[in-house]
Amino acid sequence: MGKTADNEAIKLTATYCNNMAVGLALGGALIPYLAFIQRASELSSTLAALKSGAFDNSDVKKLLFFFGAFFLALVTSRLFRARAMKEIAKLKD
Repeated sequence: MGKTADNEAIKLTATYCNNMAVGLALGGALIPYLAFIQRASELSSTLAALKSGAFDNSDVKKLLFFFGAFFLALVTSRLFRARAMKEIAKLKD
């Protein structure tokens, strides 16, 4: 391919990676936030049980899934963003 075609392919790959990063960041932040609003009383009782020491494995699993999904989405978003920046660095004049 020519230089222009190579640059366009690089731009498309970088755009794809950047859009995936934005989607994961929004999904990773928005979905747990909405779940927290919907189940605020359940999560607050789980946190209270965890604080008092009277909790079971299901309480720990709830919190792990809630916060784990959030952090996993944000870390993956950061990886996609880094990949987009690597692709942009490949552009030729």
